[in-house]
Amino acid sequence: MIKALPEAALEETVEELESISRFYANRFPQSSLPVIPASTIKGKLKQVQVRPTITLES
Repeated sequence: MIKALPEAALEETVEELESISRFYANRFPQSSLPVIPASTIKGKLKQVQVRPTITLES
């Protein structure tokens, strides 16, 4: 997923991943989380799709 992002999006991606990590680290102590072994996932890259703009109503 990250490989498909344009270079301009990488800094924001890192910031968001750090935020997600901090959020979950505060919610779940590390001792209670199950250990998930690392694994390799094979896949194919597909064409980039641009999602439509999200409009929020007040």
